[in-house]
Amino acid sequence: MTNFENELTALNEALVSAYDEVAPEDPCKLLAKQFDDDFPIPQE
Repeated sequence: MTNFENELTALNEALVSAYDEVAPEDPCKLLAKQFDDDFPIPQE
């Protein structure tokens, strides 16, 4: 259960960081680290 909690904490931190970004590709890069290849990153 601890691993699941750690993963949720990491996801929450990534979402908070992504929310603070200005350029649209920057938050996508942060979230792609959490979702791997399933999360599209727009071209700059």
